Amino acid sequence: MAVEYLGEDATDSIYHIEQLVLDEEVSEDDLPEQNTLMMTTAHPERQVLPFPSAVPDDFLADRDLPEERRGLFSELKQTELEIREGHGDDALEHVRTAVIHLSWEFKNTVRRALTGAEKARAWDKAKLFTRVWKLHCRVYNHNRIVMMALGDRLAVSDKFPLLEKRDCDASTAVSNPNQPGQSTDRLP
Repeated sequence: MAVEYLGEDATDSIYHIEQLVLDEEVSEDDLPEQNTLMMTTAHPERQVLPFPSAVPDDFLADRDLPEERRGLFSELKQTELEIREGHGDDALEHVRTAVIHLSWEFKNTVRRALTGAEKARAWDKAKLFTRVWKLHCRVYNHNRIVMMALGDRLAVSDKFPLLEKRDCDASTAVSNPNQPGQSTDRLP
């Protein structure tokens, strides 16, 4: 459907950009034997999706592009911006939920575990929730970067600030708001 909306030339321009497809280096030992299927580096999770934000600026700066097509790209970019805002909000909500679960897990499971086996199981769940919130942080920050490329950078950065690790710290310690020095504590 990308070819239908963006056009074949715009879709082709997306895939002419050199990108890192495989993060890990492949050693000679990892290569398959002649009789087995060949290993491919085309992982669907790492391929560039043909969204309007992926179209290179060089393609849009082309003087031969008709005005109605420029208008279409503008509308498609605005639609993608709205979709990315919703996706960013959803990812941020998932981050909040994962931090809440992680905090609860520390408070009620990790700290109350008495034996080594209980602690190991408790830490396994805590590590799982940590991976979940890290994934959703990456999704949120990726959407933020794309939104900044699509829309007004200042408005996007005000509405969607960069999410850092320290923003997701949850303290399970009970604080006394009337104690001196506690009024300046920053909540996550």
